[in-house]
Amino acid sequence: MDIVICEDDRVQLERTKEIIENYAMMEDNGLKVLLATTNPHDVLAFLQNEKADCYFLDIDLQDEVTGITLGSKIRENDPIASLV
Repeated sequence: MDIVICEDDRVQLERTKEIIENYAMMEDNGLKVLLATTNPHDVLAFLQNEKADCYFLDIDLQDEVTGITLGSKIRENDPIASLV
């Protein structure tokens, strides 16, 4: 499962990424973090050429693009992706 994380707090971003990667390593289940970023525009750029299976999004991204807006854009490009 390919994963994208968008969280404006660097500490929370790194911690979420670490938890997912440690779980993937212990379970050998194919989880892979493709992108971990503090910038929602990075996710929008990612969506132009790629897709992930699951997106972990912060709601308040301290940007004009909120997590809700970002989730809507993801849904437009990939209606079956999981949004957390």
